[in-house]
Amino acid sequence: MPEHYAHIGDAIGAALTHNTQMAARHARARAAENAPPAQPLADEMPTTWITAVADAIAHHGHPIHTTRPTGITIHLTPQQRHTLHADTQPYLLIGWHPAGIDWGLTADGTHTTHPQPLTDTTHPADIAHTIDRLLTTGQPT
Repeated sequence: MPEHYAHIGDAIGAALTHNTQMAARHARARAAENAPPAQPLADEMPTTWITAVADAIAHHGHPIHTTRPTGITIHLTPQQRHTLHADTQPYLLIGWHPAGIDWGLTADGTHTTHPQPLTDTTHPADIAHTIDRLLTTGQPT
């Protein structure tokens, strides 16, 4: 009989963990939905927009390393480095300018020598989806 109670306890613990994770995921999703609307790109973007983009990226499970008015840096996991063929560059740099949003690999987290187009949308949730696709498949589209 005690073994049966142990299984019940494990099941309850798993259900509580799942419910907590789902509540956090829904809260992040609501925050992303309430993010500032898409807006024209500039060399430096407002803090509210940058925060919304960073929060939306984190919602996908990709921790943000740094944010600046000119870009966002993500410290790559070993799997992400493998996916992106980033042997010596542990960071992904997302940068913007009036012509669009780019991504590139970087060793120092602040400069990339080969920026590549990421997306033409400026809505934080859409940008995050594109970054998630890039980090999981190696391609932004």
